[in-house]
Amino acid sequence: MRRDPSKFRLFIGLSAALVLSLVLAPQVHAASEAVFKRLVKSTGWINCPQPDGGNSWGTCWVVDRQDRLVVTNKHVIDKATSVSVDFPLYERGKLLTSVTDYIPQAPYRGSVVYFDERRDLALCRLDAMPADIAALPLAAGSAPGQRVYSLGNSTANTPNQKEAKLWHFLAGKVELRYFDVVTFTKPPIQRVEATSLRCSMKTAPGDSGGPVVNTHGQVVAVHSNADRFNSFSIDVSEVKLVVERSMQRRRPPASERDLAGTWTLATKDELGRVYFSLTLGPDGSCEIYREEQYRGRFQRVRDNTVRVSVPGMHMDGETILTWSNDDQFSFTLGGMEFTATRR
Repeated sequence: MRRDPSKFRLFIGLSAALVLSLVLAPQVHAASEAVFKRLVKSTGWINCPQPDGGNSWGTCWVVDRQDRLVVTNKHVIDKATSVSVDFPLYERGKLLTSVTDYIPQAPYRGSVVYFDERRDLALCRLDAMPADIAALPLAAGSAPGQRVYSLGNSTANTPNQKEAKLWHFLAGKVELRYFDVVTFTKPPIQRVEATSLRCSMKTAPGDSGGPVVNTHGQVVAVHSNADRFNSFSIDVSEVKLVVERSMQRRRPPASERDLAGTWTLATKDELGRVYFSLTLGPDGSCEIYREEQYRGRFQRVRDNTVRVSVPGMHMDGETILTWSNDDQFSFTLGGMEFTATRR
């Protein structure tokens, strides 16, 4: 009987792929287990008592061990000024996941020290932390296709308290990194303008504020919200800006009208209103993106006149900036009107 070489090669290829998958499966599982163990120790279940007597809750994580700072979402703290956080408990080396295990324990108390509504991020300082806790490292950046993990507390959201669980571990990948404007419809309406990641993880209420990390356990984003198919998280670049601003707590004097910083750039195209992220450097460099990234120059020539050159967006020429206030200016270039609002 003659053997078909092409079928034989296909058989060998499939066999090799099967063997490789069997070899890699335990390795992938081991890697995710290692990430989980590292992640869970620095992640908390945060509860935020509201002025009306209610309570909102979600997830937080340690960003600064020395200053006892944790990060969560602005919509998680809502109107709260004080918070309480439960960190993981262990019994004979085993992680306790039942909510009932945590009720007898006194949580760590703290207060809200800074929040940025447009980025849906908040910083809380705790009065104390577990001695062995560590801050999660921040990644340099993220990219589509990157494998990510997240940890949250959506499984605590059940009417039956005996079934309520903590430390829900999720796996997925980054589908898209983009700049978008999202509006939460829950009164008061919260408009979010931030660099975001769309991920394939199936998150739910209670996961908000949780860390999204890469395979090295570095934070690439903070989970914010989700629809039926994807989760949406605030990019690590926004986290870095919020931490930095919380330390500075000031802006340049009004007379300086400094261009350097991050702005929401709004304009109109054939489909209607569209928003971009605009980052201006002190050296005149600029970066504009939504789903694609463009780099160029946005350099002051004299007074309020600037020279703009962003080849990918066909922006080229001099224009005059018209300031509405110290945090907003508009200009016209190539027949299109743009408005920039500081973020």
